[in-house]
Amino acid sequence: MYVYKDIGNRINYYRKRKGYNQGEFSKLIPGKRTQSWISSLESGRKRISVDELGNIADALGVNINALIADSFQSMTESNVSIRETVQKLEKIIPTEIPCYLQSELGNDTSKPLMIEYSSVGNIYGSNLDTQTEDYSGYIFAMAVECYYDLPFFDPTDMAIYRTDSMPSATTKDPIRGERIVIQLKNESFSGCLYHLATLTVDGYAHLKLSNWDEIRTINRTDYNLIGTIISRRTFYNYSVYRHWL
Repeated sequence: MYVYKDIGNRINYYRKRKGYNQGEFSKLIPGKRTQSWISSLESGRKRISVDELGNIADALGVNINALIADSFQSMTESNVSIRETVQKLEKIIPTEIPCYLQSELGNDTSKPLMIEYSSVGNIYGSNLDTQTEDYSGYIFAMAVECYYDLPFFDPTDMAIYRTDSMPSATTKDPIRGERIVIQLKNESFSGCLYHLATLTVDGYAHLKLSNWDEIRTINRTDYNLIGTIISRRTFYNYSVYRHWL
């Protein structure tokens, strides 16, 4: 994370040159930033998006190259093209993954609950302006709101899934099936049309909510395949599991 520390040092340098303390500077940046947010940023403990970097550069009255230059070149070298700058940013900035509540997934007016970040540096893969049924080519996350026994997920788990790769089911055993996200066509479970499931080689989707007695099997004609789950993340302590439910 030396790059973020390097950028943080540069932000600290220009802020002090402008005569702002951290509290004053935080009020100049969109998004109701705080003094502690600036402190984390300047110490290199916080990752930063391209948009945030642009807002900070505007507040400091400098070009964005001035904030990232030390990470790649000397301070005196300023003749850098925008294309080259973007190519260098691709190497350090992780993919932004918009995370939606399970009950709001598929609603083109819903806003991301939060933004997750990949560990791979690139700037492709997300579109935060709209969320349409055509998810092709994107990576999303779903904040789970149901207790599942199959596949095993709890509320507030993040199910991260790709929509640009097809699942490769190789078994008829639902327990060992490929983990997927589906949209039910004819009914909803627990108030949600979008659910986690496993896919078997015969094309059936299988899921079991924890309050059900048996696994339910969904015919291929009764659901839309939304994506293939690539990761499950758990962040929250039990005491705050239900704070958005």
